Amino acid sequence: MDKQYLETFIAVATTGSFSKAAELQHITQPAVSKRIANLEQTTNCQLIDRIGKHATPTHSGQVLLGYAGQLLEIMQDCETALQNMNTQIEGSLRLGVSHHIGLHRLPTTLKVFSRQHPNVELKLSFTDSSEIQGMVQTGAIELGLATLPDSLPNNIEQTMIWQDPLNFFVSGDHPLAKLSNQRQLDLTELAEFPALLPKPNNETRTLIQNLFEENQITLNQSIETNALETIRMMTSIGLGWSVLPRTMIQKELKGLNVRAPKLARQLGLIYHCSRTLSNAASAFITCLKQTK
Repeated sequence: MDKQYLETFIAVATTGSFSKAAELQHITQPAVSKRIANLEQTTNCQLIDRIGKHATPTHSGQVLLGYAGQLLEIMQDCETALQNMNTQIEGSLRLGVSHHIGLHRLPTTLKVFSRQHPNVELKLSFTDSSEIQGMVQTGAIELGLATLPDSLPNNIEQTMIWQDPLNFFVSGDHPLAKLSNQRQLDLTELAEFPALLPKPNNETRTLIQNLFEENQITLNQSIETNALETIRMMTSIGLGWSVLPRTMIQKELKGLNVRAPKLARQLGLIYHCSRTLSNAASAFITCLKQTK
């Protein structure tokens, strides 16, 4: 069976949507349909029922879905083992990278690695940290660079690379900025103003949510988006307060003096501990630790 066909089938079966599968696979929707049709022709079975915009695995599809992940792992391990017999560092390296890490942490590593190993083809997928774990799990990527969650499945390993301190921020002309110049602020005072934060499935949002819930304070959530650059822009024009990494500080933003524990998140590597890392992946990890 074709590896790409299986990856696409898993994406369709788990999302229930050809369009969502196309987004995950970074291909067009017609390409998804073609791969599913080719897989159905290979297996001589109808694997997906298409009812309106919803896609559901048939009984045959459910049987294949039970084996597809294992098949992909075996195929990937075989491919990696054969590549590793050659001591040269070459081939393709599939990375899943959060938008924030890609913008603020990774450029130097990518520059150094690409110069040191010109025969490695880097295949980068930029997405939310919350999606990277699943991409590692299914084998869509070999390494993930994301905000590290509190817990992971037993077959997923994580390594912290960066400690990412967080600060409360507002625009320079926000009412909280003036109060913060005079004294330390309480969380209850922040709750009186709109909060600009990531969506609930985001690790940073969970960190902030837990802080307010521990103090029995309800957040005044205004706008939700996982794009930190968008949150920074909306904060800078005075639409509310937010919690952002210190690496994103701009002159339009003012840090708040808040009576609260120091906040930080951990950024780092996520990979499948049951899969053999390619020579390229091992070299990338070494380069990452040297250039972080």
